[in-house]
This record gives sequence, structure tokens and C-alpha cells, in this order.
Amino acid sequence: VERVERLDTVFIMEDITVILEKFIHDDYINQAITTAKENYLQECQNKNNAHANFQLGQFYYQDYSNGDNQNLIKALDYFQTASQLQHPVASYMLYILLDSKEEEVEKLHGHLPDTELMLKRGQLCLKAAAHGRRSSNAHKEITHTIVNYNPWRETYLKILEEYKQLIEMKDSHQQDQDYGELYNMVAYLLWMTNENRDLQIYKQAIQYFKISSSQYQCAASYYNLADWALAAYANITDDDFEDEIADCMKLAGELGHPLALYHLANESNSPASDSNQRNIQMRDYLVRSSATIGYAETLVCLGCLYLHGITNGESDFKLAKRYFEQACLAPSYEATHWIGSHWAFHQLAYIFEKGLDDTVQYTIAGSLYAHAGLLKNYHSFCKLAKLIEKNRLTHSDIAIAVQLYQTAVNHDEDTAGYGNYRLGKIYLQRDEYRDAAKSKRCFRLAYKFYKSEIEFCPNAGHYYRLGLMHHYGYGITLDQTKASKLYQKCIYEASSSHNLSIKHYRQKAINKLNAIFDDENFNQTLPHHDYISMPSLTSSTSLHRFNDPQWQDQYGQQQQAAVFQENEVLKKRMSQMEEALEMMKKRLTLSENDFQHDQQQIPIQKQIIPEEVHTSAGDNIAGNQNQQDDDED
Repeated sequence: VERVERLDTVFIMEDITVILEKFIHDDYINQAITTAKENYLQECQNKNNAHANFQLGQFYYQDYSNGDNQNLIKALDYFQTASQLQHPVASYMLYILLDSKEEEVEKLHGHLPDTELMLKRGQLCLKAAAHGRRSSNAHKEITHTIVNYNPWRETYLKILEEYKQLIEMKDSHQQDQDYGELYNMVAYLLWMTNENRDLQIYKQAIQYFKISSSQYQCAASYYNLADWALAAYANITDDDFEDEIADCMKLAGELGHPLALYHLANESNSPASDSNQRNIQMRDYLVRSSATIGYAETLVCLGCLYLHGITNGESDFKLAKRYFEQACLAPSYEATHWIGSHWAFHQLAYIFEKGLDDTVQYTIAGSLYAHAGLLKNYHSFCKLAKLIEKNRLTHSDIAIAVQLYQTAVNHDEDTAGYGNYRLGKIYLQRDEYRDAAKSKRCFRLAYKFYKSEIEFCPNAGHYYRLGLMHHYGYGITLDQTKASKLYQKCIYEASSSHNLSIKHYRQKAINKLNAIFDDENFNQTLPHHDYISMPSLTSSTSLHRFNDPQWQDQYGQQQQAAVFQENEVLKKRMSQMEEALEMMKKRLTLSENDFQHDQQQIPIQKQIIPEEVHTSAGDNIAGNQNQQDDDED
């Protein structure tokens, strides 16, 4: 299904990279790195902190990558310390660095023959992979090398035999933790090297995992059993290990395994329990996970909890910003490199764009959206394009905005609705891009996307934009009755959301309904709501959940009754509005056939679309009339 109007020129990612780099200013990120270095150095002096040592290693490794060879020794030292403290990504980074022929590496480890070097590197990669499949890229690396390179397969078989002998010759002076890790790594290698899929070897691997976990309390073994080993074994034997899998994941979390805690945090988001209780539980899991190893995704989740005030109903923008900054510099589950998760850059950009923590700073927001775009976050493509479209950045060329929107909808279907909606407005309203056919096509693609999405998952933002398209006739027949129903659905869906953008849609939908009701035939309107800025939304009690038990406990029966009353008034107004609009339609509009006939006679670019204008002088774009800005995040 074709989702977007394509230009004759196909813009590939290499072209877009050049465009994105125009908007990147490294001052903010560099300052964040400087501050983080100081904090992590302090933490390393006070205690052995795996995450702090790893992050310092990454910072110095990045300096080395930028041409400062003196920092490679520092990077190796910090990675080694972090690896000894069981940081899986540190072990994987040492595996990578030992492959280099850098003089600094050879000074630290000596000049090793190729077979010994391969053995040492294999032990490091195994240590990282056995911590969990998603802990680093080590598992993918071992899977690839065992299958495709016989020398590596022989190396891992040699390591397997060596570790099995160490277990058999158990030394009473060895720590239980060491044996727990040995059993875990032997179990992992037994499974990975079982080329013939021998059932007895799989069974032996499960037994090693269970000895490591139950006897030596190895968190990684509990996690491996829960994450993949028991499920894979069940597929072979047709057994049911569902309860055991859940127990192992819980025990891995209790022992502090960061991936298990991250899994339990997401699992606690199930609606089976009291909402506030599960939100607090989710926060606690995430805090414990980040304290062990601060993966970017964990830090992003924590940032979102505080950004949207999910745990207690009150946002803490400073704390959210701090977590997002840390996430920008942390390793990612998706790809363990130093630059972090694309969502970290995206969410941090949002804070600066809306001025949530201090003041609006579009330049920093644009830079961070561009960073996220380089990591292929296509939602950030659209957000950056919107800033360009509204002339809020240097290099605000509308042609660049069009390229970004088109690239987003071509590469990510999740942006098909918003990207095509913005393109439709550009082709409708911009003199240099005015094209009735393209505008109508883009609007209809957006319309189809939003309609198909809400069938599976109702979304306040989708309802709101569908309402706008009916309200102003964007690519479809103007129908204020349908628009008002869609605004009502937006309000209903948004009423139970903590998300700031969704709350914003709720307020804008109310404003639009009031505009529709502001007619001489409808003398009673919804309760008046003044335009609410983004930061003030978080303190508006009218935006709390209608039916949330925790909300009921917190604000009491009286406050909840008031919101219920508002909801009932809203429903009553909807019913009255439908009757009034039907009368208006008969009195003031053409019949549907006549209306459609007239639509065909009037070019889209000649239509005058009445809109509320919420712009400032700074939003004006040379050569164009002021554009409406209240229909976006």
C-alpha cells in the first residue's frame, strides 16, 4: 500500500545524515559528558561502582576514537575494573579492543600469539554473553562466530572443557560467586555448541544453570533460565515451565539482575492491580536496575515516569531531565555503543522544545532531535521538521522540512499519519509548494492511517487529528458533526492518561468543541477552559483519571464527584450539540450531493479554511500568512 507522495528524487539516508548534521550543536552534550565525568570519578573514589567505571571507560574510549591515543590506556583500565565488577558491556568492549593492534593494548596485555589472544578474547565475550542475551552484543557475536568460523568454534569448545575441569577440581579457597559464574558459563556454552541438538546435552545445560542458580545464587543463571533456556527446552520436550519461568525471573530480580528488574518493571504495568501501586512498583524496579547497570532504556523509562508524573500525579521535570541526560550517554540494549537510546535524545529534546524545565530553547531541541534522527528515530524527524516548518531554527528551509517528513513516512509506518498530515498542510497552505492534488492525497493517506490505527488501539491524538480533518475539510468532506464526535472521543481517551501530550490534546479538543458550540443556536456551552500552556497542564486537577481508585483515595469523593459531574455535563452537551448541528446543517449547508459537486468545482488551493490562530510574532514565516499552531503537540 502506497503511503506517501514521493518526489522524483529519492532521498537516501546518507543524504539525510548530511541534513541532520547541520542542526547538531555538540555544546550541550559535551557539557553533559564533562559533568558526568566529574560525577562518575567521585563515585569511583567512594566505592566500587561497575556502571561508573564503565561510563568513564566509554568517555575515554570516545576521546581515543576522536584521535586522543593517550586516553586508550585509561579506557582499558576502567573497562577492566568494570568487567571485574560484572559489567557485561565492559567485558564485551575489552573483547573488541583486544582485537586491535594498538601499541597501548599490547603494552597492557603483552604481545600474545594468535591462539592465546583468541582464547583470551573468547573468555571475555563468553563472560558478557552469559550475563544475558540482551546484556550486550556478545551473544550475537558468539552465535555468529560459532556457526561461521571453525577456529572460533574450536576456541569455545576448548574454553568449555577448561571450565568443566575447574568445576571438577573445586578449590575450597574459591568464592561461591566464582563457581556460580563458572556453572553459568558452562551451561551457556553447552547449549551454544550443541551442533547436533542432542537432547542429553540440552538437559545437562539446564542442570548446570539450576546448580548455578539454586546452589550458588547466581542471578545471571536465574535470568537465563527465565529468558530463554526453559522456554527453548520446553519446545524440545513439550513440557510446561511457565510457572518456573516466572519464579526464576522474580528470583533474578531479587538478586539484582538489571535485565530481570527491567522485565519485572514492564510486567508490573499490567492493569491487574491498583494503578498507583503498580506504578510505584515499576519505579522501584527501574531504580534498582539503573543502580546496578544504568542501561539507556531503563533510564529513559525512569525519565518518563517523572516527566509525566506517573507515580504520584506530579511531574518532576528536573529529575526527568537528569535521567534523560544519563540515558543519552549510557549503553543501550538495542546496540551497546556509547551514544545511548534514540528515545533519550527525543524525550530530552521535548523538554527543551516545550520549556518544561526552564525556558523554551529551540536550538538545543533541534540539535537533540537531529541526534535522535541519526539513530533512526523517525518521530524525531517529524519533530525537527515541525520546528523548521515554524521557522524556529537556523537553516529553516521548508524544503528540508518536506524532505524530513517524506523520509519519515517512507521508512517508518508509525509516522505515516503525522508526516502525511503535515505534508498535506504544506501542499495546501505554502505558496511555493501549493498543490491541490498532493495535498488531498497526503491528507487522505493520513486519514486512512489514523482510522486503521484506532480500530486496534484508540488514541487521543489520532482522534483529535481526525476531528481537525473533518472540522476544516482537510482532504475530506467538511463535517462538524463528525468532528465534534471525534473531539469527544479524544477527550474521553485522554481522561485516563498521564502523558503530557495527550493531556494537551484533551484541552485542545475542549477548545475546539467550545468553538463549535459558540453559535447563536446553541446558547449553552461546555464549562469554559482557558487556553492552558504545556507546563501548567500537570497541575490541573481536571485532567486526573475519572475512575482511578488511587486518584479517588488521593483527592477524595468530593473532588471525584466534581469530575464525574463535568463528564456528565460533557455527555449532555454532546447530545444537545448533535441536535443543534443537524438543524444548522439543514439551514446553512448544501445537500451532500451539492456540496460534493461544489468541492469538485473549487480548487483546494482557493478554499479559505477558517481556523483559530494561536501564533506569536516569532512564528511568522516570510512570504506566508500566519499558520495555525494549536493542532500540534
